[in-house]
Amino acid sequence: DEKQQNEASADKETNMVLAKLKRVVVHTGNWGCGAFGGNLELHAILQFVAAVAANVDELWYHAVDENSMMAVFNARDTLLEEIYPNCKDKKGKMNCERLYELCPI
Repeated sequence: DEKQQNEASADKETNMVLAKLKRVVVHTGNWGCGAFGGNLELHAILQFVAAVAANVDELWYHAVDENSMMAVFNARDTLLEEIYPNCKDKKGKMNCERLYELCPI
């Protein structure tokens, strides 16, 4: 009946608004770079790329010390300055500002 249709429409609109309000926030760090000896910069680049590909709204990168954080900065800079400029999407270029918005470290 008409009442059920109106309620269903209202529920659908409410769900659409709520979906737009949800933000995906990811906390990550130097996984596999301690005792396992992984390459910290490579791991950071992989996590940045995965977050962008997954449309994560915000990425918090936690490092164990200042040297580790500097490696993360270097990884971000390498990604922005050397890797992304050479990667083209269907429109011709990647949006490098997206990484700064995603992870304002």
